[in-house]
Amino acid sequence: MKFMSKTNQKIVVSGLIVEKYMYKNRALNYGISCHRGFNKKHSIPQKKDNSKYNQFRRKQQFIRLVDSNVKAYPKIPLNSVNSTPLTISPVTYYPPVLFGTTYNYHETDISKGKSDTHLLFKKMNEYLGKGDLKYLSVAELQKSGRVHFHNLLFNMPHIHFSVLERLWGKGATNVQRADRIKSLSLYLAKYLTKSFNTRERYQKSFISAHNLKKPITIYNPLQVERISQRLNNNQITYKSSYESFWHGKIDYVRYKTDNPLPIDLTFESAKISV
Repeated sequence: MKFMSKTNQKIVVSGLIVEKYMYKNRALNYGISCHRGFNKKHSIPQKKDNSKYNQFRRKQQFIRLVDSNVKAYPKIPLNSVNSTPLTISPVTYYPPVLFGTTYNYHETDISKGKSDTHLLFKKMNEYLGKGDLKYLSVAELQKSGRVHFHNLLFNMPHIHFSVLERLWGKGATNVQRADRIKSLSLYLAKYLTKSFNTRERYQKSFISAHNLKKPITIYNPLQVERISQRLNNNQITYKSSYESFWHGKIDYVRYKTDNPLPIDLTFESAKISV
C-alpha cells in the first residue's frame, strides 16, 4: 500500500506557537508508505556525524512539547450542587509553575533522581485527589555534581510550599509562577542541552506525564493554506532563511497567536505521523 504526495510547505502547531517551513529546492513526501523495500538511508545524503543534528532534534522536540502545554488547561469551576462544569467567559487557564527540587545530601545519581521525582508527582496527585497533573521535569547536575530538578507543572492548583516540601521530603524546594518568563521553553531547554554532556546522555533527558498534549505537524497543502490565512505579520516572533543538509534552502517563520487555533483547522492533520 502506498499513498504519497509532495509538498513545498509544512506547519508545526505547538499550542500558541506556529512554525511554518517553506522548502525552496526539494519537495517533501508525505502520506502513507508500506513499501518493504524502502531504505531511508539511501533516500537522502548521509552526514558523517549526526550527533549534533540529533541533539538539535531532541532539543527542538522538547521545546515544542513545552509550548504545546503552556496555558493549555482551562480552570473549570464545579457547580456545588451537581458537580458539573460551569461555563465561564472568558476562559482562564492554569499558569505554568516552576517547581525546583534539591537534595539535602550529595545525590549524584540521575536515575535515582528520576525515580524520586516520579514518586513526588505520585504523592502530589494523591494529595490533590486526582491523577492528572501535567508535568515535565529536567535534571541538572550542579557544579558540585549534586542532582537538581527543574519541574514544570502545567495545571497545578495552589499548594502551599510547605506541603510541597513535605511531599518531596528530601531537601529544599522552590516554587514560582513561570508565565512571566520570556521564552519559557528555551529557558528549560538550556538545562536539557547540559544533560547531553552527562554520562546518561543516551537515556531520555527528561521525564513527563504520559498524557501531555503533543505538537501537530501538518503537510496537507489545503490545511497549510487554511492555517496560513489565520496568521498575520504582527504575530511573527522570528524568521530566517537557512540551508539544510537534507532539504536545501528553507524559509522559516515562527508565529505566536493570541488564542489556540480552531480545532477544525488541525483535527485532520492529527492523523498524520510526524
